[in-house]
Amino acid sequence: MEDIPVTVNILDRNYKMRVRPEDQSYLMAAAESINAQVATYKKNYSYNDYQDLLAMVAITKTTQLNRLQHQSETEQSNIRERLGTIEQLLESKDESGDKGPAAS
Repeated sequence: MEDIPVTVNILDRNYKMRVRPEDQSYLMAAAESINAQVATYKKNYSYNDYQDLLAMVAITKTTQLNRLQHQSETEQSNIRERLGTIEQLLESKDESGDKGPAAS
């Protein structure tokens, strides 16, 4: 599917982008999240320069992304380990000839 043009507004500036149609809602949500986070930082810190505020948002969002990626990798590793254990149990059961309860 072809990319579609989308305009997002971040800090009263429009940015024209091209995205896959299925990503449009994610892009719009990202812009809203950035604007909300900047507003929070502007209110809570003494920064008035949008570049400083955007840098803080970038750092925060990247930290969150890195944490989620690490958690995902850890969970995938745990799942692979559990699947390996299950496969070993199934293989040992097959090798022992145990077919489970006998049918009457």
